[in-house]
Amino acid sequence: MSADLKATAEDSAAGPATLDEQACREVELILRSSSHCELRQVTCRFSGGTATLSGQVSSYYLKQVAQTIVRQLPQVQNVDNRLRVVNPFAYPIEP
Repeated sequence: MSADLKATAEDSAAGPATLDEQACREVELILRSSSHCELRQVTCRFSGGTATLSGQVSSYYLKQVAQTIVRQLPQVQNVDNRLRVVNPFAYPIEP
């Protein structure tokens, strides 16, 4: 089942989604369709035109890419980018 059909099925089973819930789903859907695999794990909360992004990525570049992608959606007025940049190759230096 495609993500769009699944979301529609969930809406009808649990009642209609609010505009904020619909916007959040759209944000997550567009990030999941990104060619950057790490962005597929980003989660979103949406309230009053502000998309709050959470999760972690491996570079500041990907953090910016996520914000740029989300900002293109017409219902997004602001982006609160709370993505953490974590280097997966960083290991503590042993003495």
